[in-house]
Amino acid sequence: MNRKAILNGVRELGFGVAEFRCPTRVEESLLVRQIEAHFVSAPGLTWWWSSFSVPTATRAFDDGLGFKHVAQIAPDAQETIWFVVEEASGDDFGVFETSVRNACAIVGQCPAFEYYLVAKDFSWLICENHHEVVIASGSAMRRLSSMDFCK
Repeated sequence: MNRKAILNGVRELGFGVAEFRCPTRVEESLLVRQIEAHFVSAPGLTWWWSSFSVPTATRAFDDGLGFKHVAQIAPDAQETIWFVVEEASGDDFGVFETSVRNACAIVGQCPAFEYYLVAKDFSWLICENHHEVVIASGSAMRRLSSMDFCK
């Protein structure tokens, strides 16, 4: 995924500055390092999900559309979070500030890509990888493990 596709999705959805913010490159770089330090055992990896340093729960959804379930997994769908996307080059991450619900809507507007939703206090993380598996940690892990999505 790249920034241009994300920003096109944001425009298509009509999100303004109040719903979606692009941190500066300096802030973005700092956030990536902080997220890696908190959740990833080997910083610098392309696929963070392959080396989480915290306990996680996983689930593959039959429809292959995990992003449609993420708002139910997150502790609060309206919470402002860090929306982290793997760049197309595979060696960089884009970081955006938005709500869980908005991030899910943006994912639905874009071609498949790996993304991470991270609580601003680093208390939880949710991601969906290229295998269409949703992975959650912290309080989101407990919600993913305990929710019945067949209702």
